[in-house]
Amino acid sequence: PVIAGLVWMAVVFNGVRAVEAEAEFVPIPAGCFTMGSPDSEAGRYPNEALHEVCLKAFELSKVDVTQAQWRRVMVHKADLSRFKGDRNPMESVSWDEAKQFVGLMSFFGQHRYRLPSEAEWEYAARAGTRTARYWGDKAEDGCGYANMRDRNFDKKYPEEGSTVDCDDAALFTIPVGSYKPNAFGLYDMQGNVFNWVEDCYVEDYANAPKDGSPVTGTDCPNRVIRGGAWFTVLRNLRSAYREFYGHDGRGFVGVRLARAASP
Repeated sequence: PVIAGLVWMAVVFNGVRAVEAEAEFVPIPAGCFTMGSPDSEAGRYPNEALHEVCLKAFELSKVDVTQAQWRRVMVHKADLSRFKGDRNPMESVSWDEAKQFVGLMSFFGQHRYRLPSEAEWEYAARAGTRTARYWGDKAEDGCGYANMRDRNFDKKYPEEGSTVDCDDAALFTIPVGSYKPNAFGLYDMQGNVFNWVEDCYVEDYANAPKDGSPVTGTDCPNRVIRGGAWFTVLRNLRSAYREFYGHDGRGFVGVRLARAASP
């Protein structure tokens, strides 16, 4: 057992350092923004109450964690994704597994990594915009920006509806960074796969921390997911849209790393 443990530590250490060497992070500037959606936004839900949040600067990974990166670190749970591909985003990950990945990255890495808070995620996704999506209000303008329900989806699942009349050149998940980034230089902040964030889910988050820190609590059965996925109905593919899964929920949810701003 001791030898096996040492071998495991060596493999994970090397994996973490390899991921660090290739991962790119985008500096997200400090600032204030109005989180949530106005009553006038088409498709909004009552749990998107508007409130002001002011955040410190931080860094967010340019793309989602890929399957190749996940395998290097999570050697004990390496093969979870449904749609395989080294450069495809890691998905079908539970919140607890996402936290394990982040913990190993921090323990063996040269930085302290974490999941972004819900406020940090929305601030970064919007990148200074106030439209429903970071490319504008119309979902149909987003085929160059996101993997979403389009003509390909409609051909495969004609009974589902809620598709855009454009072609994003994908049906299921696609390699990270395949589309245009938002104004901060972040890719796939909407579509492709959801992202886990740190927060406990609360229905009314108007009184959430104003400094962008996550909503926490000892009784937290559900965690927030953000960003939508390749199959998400267009109403829900918006910067303000909030959804949740239990700790062991999987679906098409992946990981995007956050860390403190570089000095």
